[in-house]
Amino acid sequence: MPLCCGSRSIEGFTRDFLARYFKHTKGNLYDGGFLKDVSDPIGKESADDSRDESDLKALAAAAQEPDLSKRWTRLNKALDVDRFISFMALEVLVWDWDGYVMNRNNYRIYHDPSSDKMVFIPHGMDQMFWEANGPIHPDFGGLVANAIIEIPEGNGLYRQRLAGLFHDVYRLEVLTNLLHQLHARNRPAVADIGSDAVEDYDNAVAQVRDRIVQRWVGVRDQLGAEPTSLKFSVGFAKVAGWKERNEPATGKLDHPTDDGKTILHIEATSDCTASWRTKALLEGGRYRFEGRARCAGIVPWNGGEKGEGAGLRVSGTSHPRANKLVGDSPWEKLEFEFDVAPPMNSVEMVCELRATHGEVWFDADSLELVRLK
Repeated sequence: MPLCCGSRSIEGFTRDFLARYFKHTKGNLYDGGFLKDVSDPIGKESADDSRDESDLKALAAAAQEPDLSKRWTRLNKALDVDRFISFMALEVLVWDWDGYVMNRNNYRIYHDPSSDKMVFIPHGMDQMFWEANGPIHPDFGGLVANAIIEIPEGNGLYRQRLAGLFHDVYRLEVLTNLLHQLHARNRPAVADIGSDAVEDYDNAVAQVRDRIVQRWVGVRDQLGAEPTSLKFSVGFAKVAGWKERNEPATGKLDHPTDDGKTILHIEATSDCTASWRTKALLEGGRYRFEGRARCAGIVPWNGGEKGEGAGLRVSGTSHPRANKLVGDSPWEKLEFEFDVAPPMNSVEMVCELRATHGEVWFDADSLELVRLK
């Protein structure tokens, strides 16, 4: 069921409407139509010169620029990027799946003469809050949205804006109180229609409230699981935030000290596949995960499709790690190289033990990422 249904009255995209948000109201105003993008022929609602669509063509060309650095420059010239990133974040927060950013639908674009930049305006927002757990990083179907998200700077700004708007604007108490006020204001008019109409109205409002709350919970949980961006200094970044992975319980994991070192320790109790793990958000490129470890009495088991004994790796890679510690070994440097697809992706780093017997000590202070290119 849509958030809103039946007949509804909405404000038109008139000069009076534009005057509320722009100093000048005589720029081109485009109607995105049904499932059309900026690279398609789309209608124009108003303009000084109906034949001039160079503004729309410049936006489409900028969004299709293959060089990401040049694309960022061209988009910032043709598009009000700051406003657009807020537009992206809000459509995702309220799960407006039938809007521009996810579905190339229900939008207007205004060419603001003051800034000489294009501004997107939402329209027809009647399919919101459907998916409580809709991903905060969805497939961006809109050409401009996808063009932004492929650029590291744009991707980073989107993530920051989404979190900021969630905490500052998507405030449950404020939204549910407003819904309560509107419900109370409109209910007498609905009562004039009849008791059945009041019951349907009350149920619809309750459903909307529940969807707003559940979407808030879904976004909160996803933001809580978001990896952090690492800060690199001269190509190096320390890796921290380690958490246990020991399912089923095949290892003993703890935090002892060793000559003043902060240690991640794993001891095999059976066919061990236990590990210490942490996630980070990395820009596209090639990296090396490295650190020091020592071991005692490690007997590797025959489950070596990801690596043998103790070692370092990154989760989700297609090849097993070559680094390994078996038997007894003093402190030794381990390395694992990997690639991250652009623009940026979450990467899970792993310090693991895959053995039937033995134990390993990882020097937590030595664990770091090196950016190779």
